[in-house]
Amino acid sequence: MNINFSNISKEYNSNIVFQNISGRINEGDRIGLIGSNGVGKTTLSKILMGIEAYESGKLSYTPAKPHIAYLKQDFVNDENADESFKKLSGGEKTRLLLTEVLREDTEFLVLDEPTNHLDMDARVALEKELLKSSKSMLVISHDRYFLDKVVNKIWLLNKDELREYAGNYSDYMKQRRLEIVSNNRAYEKQQVEIYKLKRIIQERKEWFLRAHRAAGQNDFLRSKSKKQVSIMRSKEKRLEKLEDNKISKIIEDTAPCFDVINKGIEDVKLPRYIINCENITKCYGNKVIFSNIGFRIMKGDKIAIIGANGSGKTTLLNIINGLDEDFSGRLSVNAGVRIGYFSQQLENLNNEQTVLENVLGYGINQTEIRILLAELLFKMENIHKKVKVLSMGEKCRVAMAKLMVSGANMLMLDEPTNYLDIQSRESIAKVLEAYKGTILFVSHDRYFINEIAKKLFELENGQIRKYAGNYDDYVKSKKQQKLQNSVGRNYRDIKDNIIKLECQLSFLAGAMDEANEEDKEKMNQEFISKCRELTALKQELMRK
Repeated sequence: MNINFSNISKEYNSNIVFQNISGRINEGDRIGLIGSNGVGKTTLSKILMGIEAYESGKLSYTPAKPHIAYLKQDFVNDENADESFKKLSGGEKTRLLLTEVLREDTEFLVLDEPTNHLDMDARVALEKELLKSSKSMLVISHDRYFLDKVVNKIWLLNKDELREYAGNYSDYMKQRRLEIVSNNRAYEKQQVEIYKLKRIIQERKEWFLRAHRAAGQNDFLRSKSKKQVSIMRSKEKRLEKLEDNKISKIIEDTAPCFDVINKGIEDVKLPRYIINCENITKCYGNKVIFSNIGFRIMKGDKIAIIGANGSGKTTLLNIINGLDEDFSGRLSVNAGVRIGYFSQQLENLNNEQTVLENVLGYGINQTEIRILLAELLFKMENIHKKVKVLSMGEKCRVAMAKLMVSGANMLMLDEPTNYLDIQSRESIAKVLEAYKGTILFVSHDRYFINEIAKKLFELENGQIRKYAGNYDDYVKSKKQQKLQNSVGRNYRDIKDNIIKLECQLSFLAGAMDEANEEDKEKMNQEFISKCRELTALKQELMRK
């Protein structure tokens, strides 16, 4: 199965979505399609499936059009669905439709944001199912961790180009960084050449004018000055060619915003522990959300709260933030803590104000605000737009900017990367990494958790478990726990026995060098026996 397309162009109401896009899907390809929101990722996938028209270009299938299974992005709000389906949660709908899609007898899968509405466990389960499948697939996703696990190619879609990168998302990032370095070296080299050419042209012009005046009627001098004109014209043509093929510098980092977001954070002296929770219990009617949980939060902590949908993550944020007082137990928040809260409803925004007006008013001057907005990918011409005309992703970035300059020394964030494309997620992460205050956040975005978190709180079965490190460290800890629980004998006993045997073997090896032949034979037999015992213990650990 192959899908070939070349010079595909698409417009909506005379507005160009993308133009002259070319590519190829081969059998066995597992492609992650990425790009900014609104760039046309879903549109391109529909064109490749043959369910969307396009203005120009060529699309072909070899040997014939494949049978395609499609998970569309907007199925959750499908008005044509039956009533029983409508009653399901977003995660339940996603899991049900994914099961149906994966069971279909198809050659090619198209999955548009398949991890939307899924909690972490469901995302891991989906990854495992897709890795077992031999089908070719095109996956549109902003979940970078998911892309790392599932795909073997990345397509980056821009308005005028579709670029292909071998490997998963992390491989793409490595290649992209090398591209940026190479591009910017070429840019610097070209700029030097342009500067030299302009200087030479200007010098030749000045020399020609002086020589022409001095030559008078002298044919030899006039001929020589004309020769310089010829050289000058050649340089001008070279300059014109360079200008026509000018290399643009790729700017990775905008102006630093470290001082802007950390203004006033250290003005209030805080103790080591700023929040204490003891025996917190929360119920909705007869349903227990969590029972007798306790934890402490230190000044400067960066903590991710994870858990299945419905485990009480947002509820816990609301309790700490004072928005939910219907619980039992003891909660103590230091009086010096100033909480900035990012909710999924974005209540802190004024839709009638512009982007800039929303963020002003916290004692930060306009220049500094513009620096922060640029860091969050707002172009200067867009900061005067009213919030009500922005996309959800843009509104999320405004809400984040507003929090960052509010003077809050603790941020509480509920799903801050929802609605954000990959570039926006990376910009938010970069700003949060520079923030010196405390962060407590809920997220299913594992890549984002890896970037920000230094600790994890896991809510499961009404209890809370604490882990040091980021998401990858958490996964390792869970595997270690599973290993310890699954071995027939106590894990620590096995490890201790391995260490003991290794010490005994080391002692025997040294003793055999000085022993007589009779003792050496006995020691050799003991050495072999202990080697076998050591090998058996190590194999038992590996099997478990």
